[in-house]
Amino acid sequence: MNKIDFYIIRHGKTNVNLENKIQGSTNDHLTPEGRRDIEELATIFKRRGILFDVSFTSDSYRALETGDILLKEFDFVNQYVNEKLGEWNFGSLENQDIDDTIQAFIGESKSGNLCLDYNILADYIVSKDQTRTTETWTEICNRIQKAFQEIAIFCQNKKFDKILVVSHGLTISTFLQTIDFKYSFMDIPSNGEVVIVNYDNDFFL
Repeated sequence: MNKIDFYIIRHGKTNVNLENKIQGSTNDHLTPEGRRDIEELATIFKRRGILFDVSFTSDSYRALETGDILLKEFDFVNQYVNEKLGEWNFGSLENQDIDDTIQAFIGESKSGNLCLDYNILADYIVSKDQTRTTETWTEICNRIQKAFQEIAIFCQNKKFDKILVVSHGLTISTFLQTIDFKYSFMDIPSNGEVVIVNYDNDFFL
């Protein structure tokens, strides 16, 4: 089987990001600054000779726009939408202030710090949700792992070895945590940050 390099990118900045509010299922477009940052990233990829075989994004506006900007620098690269790459759904906590929500979370967890397991965060979100749209930790993990496994199998069948994936902060961080438990939800990549993960012999490394 061919080795695959996944270039996993968090979408560019949005107004909700700038307002420091929770943005899960909330749809928002990139800001002008966010677009410029991704344009600069595309230029860096091209300058370094990094050529992608295919691109995958979530179905959110911010991810789709990020993918479109990146692919303007590359010819004949198909982009596929995979809704399983979407961000966590925060239900009733959508659009709430991040700092206030974190402090409430710490208070109720009685931990006094943010080095908590993802499943504790997921349970907290579910407990505060009145919309009944949130996912349990198991559901989140299964969705995200399935998304990347589907992409890996598709790319192996096509003999692709360099893949662009545009997703979201907690989704990327969750995926990394399923590979290596040292990651916590404090290791969320910043907007436009690139994380490279290898897929080899049916394992993500």
